[in-house]
Amino acid sequence: MSRNLYITGTRRGDGKTTITVGLTQAIKTKVPNLGFIKPLGSRDIERTGYSLDHDTLLVHKACDVHGSIQDANPITIDRGFPSYALTQARGTDLLKQIEEAFQRVQAGRDLVIIEGAGHAAVGSMFGISNALVAQRLGAKVLLVASGKDGHPFDEIALSLAFFEKHGAEILGVVLNQIPYPNLKEVRDVTATMLARHGIKVVGALPKLRLFTSPKLVEILEALEGRALSCREKVNNRYRRILLGAMTAASAFPRLFHVGEEVLLITPGDRVDIVLAALQAHQTIAAEGRHLLAGIVLTGGLVPDPGTIEILGKTGIPTLAVEADSFQAASRIHDMEPALSPNDRRVLKILHQAANKYIDIETLLERLG
Repeated sequence: MSRNLYITGTRRGDGKTTITVGLTQAIKTKVPNLGFIKPLGSRDIERTGYSLDHDTLLVHKACDVHGSIQDANPITIDRGFPSYALTQARGTDLLKQIEEAFQRVQAGRDLVIIEGAGHAAVGSMFGISNALVAQRLGAKVLLVASGKDGHPFDEIALSLAFFEKHGAEILGVVLNQIPYPNLKEVRDVTATMLARHGIKVVGALPKLRLFTSPKLVEILEALEGRALSCREKVNNRYRRILLGAMTAASAFPRLFHVGEEVLLITPGDRVDIVLAALQAHQTIAAEGRHLLAGIVLTGGLVPDPGTIEILGKTGIPTLAVEADSFQAASRIHDMEPALSPNDRRVLKILHQAANKYIDIETLLERLG
């Protein structure tokens, strides 16, 4: 019988997946024979006969976890509102699928790491909330809570109440994304408050500098756009966003002072801005610098074929999206970059952070 650790968050954006990846790497050095399962995931990757959540494939590859990838992600749903959940009472069947897949993942393992989907109640509309699944799988729950906005006690308390209502056992809490100057204060105050409820803080991580920005391909997918030029370069990252709204005459001199690897966002019919940016890009390139990382053309508008051809020859990846410039800039600004199993530098940072900021020995002891 394996020891089972259920990792879940208190809200979206807590950094649950990065904690899962870092912690899985760290635990695997002490317990090599471990399995992984994400019972409920999003339908991100289509394979022949089944679909996968991005996180499942990430953990399997990044952490060198062996076993059936299908069993590791037994239930996947479309992103957005799954309206079929209103007409089909499938909770019992789905829970059975999860339990059967878990038994196969668990077989012969010393420890199984289970990644939940969001906060405690996610999955409730299907009858498979994180809290219920954790209880049915006999897993102890590790809550991940963000400290980026201060002390997250209220969010933790709400999650604890839901898990306790379903009879799930709480192993402890990991605080994440804390601004480094506030690390000790947030950790100590939250630990003191949770100790009154018998809950232990087993880790507190500062905000880690993992990425400067999302990749262009992530923007392409999130804004449901299309690539007009240089699709082979959509893995580019940018350093800053420049919103092209002024006249080309006003914009041109400013382009020489905005830095490098800029993502230009401008309406698709502003060919004057695009051509001014390309001229500045080529001038700066002669100095050995790289102005443009990419261009996002907004409003569902695209320039003439001649301009698109110039973009391709200049080597600037260009995306076209339906959103207007303000909407596109806002959504891009709020995007969380996705982690790839090929980001070895980032994976190393996560592994080191888990070892440094999480009490792995205490965590394993509390697992039993």
